Amino acid sequence: MHTTVNTLEARPGSELLQPLAKLVRATQVLVVRTLDRLAVLNASQYPAVPGSHACLKGLSGAVATASRAAYELAEATADNPLDATPADGPPSG
Repeated sequence: MHTTVNTLEARPGSELLQPLAKLVRATQVLVVRTLDRLAVLNASQYPAVPGSHACLKGLSGAVATASRAAYELAEATADNPLDATPADGPPSG
């Protein structure tokens, strides 16, 4: 995913909506899966295991980082919402 994001050509009028939507969706799926795993671990005896705190903190950090990544991708979508549609004037209607 990192490589995919870094190779996107983000320029005005570029067709970013589809690739960004897929990346936001994939990132959110990863966040949900990690949160589910944290919930399972939290409900188990794992938190009482010596040294488990570091692992739980790492998983929590992964959730935060992935959430920030999804936010940044959503911001890029907001910056270029028309998916390369030319702006010839106000919409007719």
